[in-house]
Amino acid sequence: MIIVNANEVKSFLPLIKDFKLEAAELHSLHLAKKQKFLFLTDDLEAREAAKKLKVDVHGTMGVIILSYKRDFLTKTEAKNLILSLYSNSSLFLTKFLVN
Repeated sequence: MIIVNANEVKSFLPLIKDFKLEAAELHSLHLAKKQKFLFLTDDLEAREAAKKLKVDVHGTMGVIILSYKRDFLTKTEAKNLILSLYSNSSLFLTKFLVN
């Protein structure tokens, strides 16, 4: 189990003061930085904050592509997931990216 110290998180705030993050994103990003974890989010502000902090960050598309590259998904499964995201989610994807 990992305990997140509230004072550590407070001391982390000045590093990302230019970004509008929710509490969950702030804590997750702090933990990812501290533990050198991969930070998963589709939120643009959180992704930009992660990049500023040099935290490895991926979104849903990145997870699908990586899963395909590592043989966790077949090409058909990956394509179906991407098509489903394009059709059924609020995630912004261009038609070019989907094709």
